[in-house]
Amino acid sequence: MEDKFHLTREENVFLARKRWPDSIYSGMRMENRNVTFPQTQTILEGANVAGVSLDDVQAILNLRDAWRFVLNTLDEPLDLAYLSSIQAKVAFREALAWGTLRTGSIGISGVGYVPPVPVAETVEAGLADLMGRERSATATALTVFCQVARGQLFWDGNKRTAMLAANRILIRAGAGILLVPDRSMAAFSSQLSAFYESGDPDELERFLYSQAVFGMEPLPPPAPTSAGLRTGAWLKRRRREQGLTQRQLAEAVGVTTSAVANIEQGQRRGSTAVWDSIERLLSG
Repeated sequence: MEDKFHLTREENVFLARKRWPDSIYSGMRMENRNVTFPQTQTILEGANVAGVSLDDVQAILNLRDAWRFVLNTLDEPLDLAYLSSIQAKVAFREALAWGTLRTGSIGISGVGYVPPVPVAETVEAGLADLMGRERSATATALTVFCQVARGQLFWDGNKRTAMLAANRILIRAGAGILLVPDRSMAAFSSQLSAFYESGDPDELERFLYSQAVFGMEPLPPPAPTSAGLRTGAWLKRRRREQGLTQRQLAEAVGVTTSAVANIEQGQRRGSTAVWDSIERLLSG
């Protein structure tokens, strides 16, 4: 897996700063947070936004601070202490504890895989092995994302921490940024769940390489919104075309499986917010 982009570090830092709102919004969407891109952008500009919970505002500002930390520490070694520093900012006031390894058992919604309680020495050895391999920066970044996300090293913020660690590797090497756009979020969630179960990162890494690694080119436009699309028949057809089950779509959108089934069968209309999320995932 070769690097897709060959930027100078200055160019890549500029790119990362330019894509800050997109990256932070993507991090919120990965957690099924109920915020829009315009709301995210407005909060980052320092303005108040009606209808956004204080928890979501905190999460957005935490991601902003974590991004600042990463861009200011590109030359620091990527070890457990560095990951813990990222997570401390990502999960500030959100998690049971932040900046320290998880010490108890947890589950992952929607999958049977139960990640073991992490051991510091094992995590350190694994990171040292990954960072010491003779591979492209992109290959290393994608593997680090997969292993940190599946390891669930911390009580919360694991995917966001993994994404920031991967971006630190890419930016330092001038290899672009890792960012899951709205159009790819449902497929990403499905691929990630499959990886959690199997432990084989190959398909997820290929997906991220093709759909989520960007350079200076414009990001894919947001999915169009049209009231004419909001029918059960359209939802069923587009869901199947993208290879998603009702359960996978429901998890990506943040509703129950029965809600998706009822909308497809015409027994429920679905709220505007739910349809906005569905269209972002399935249109185009």
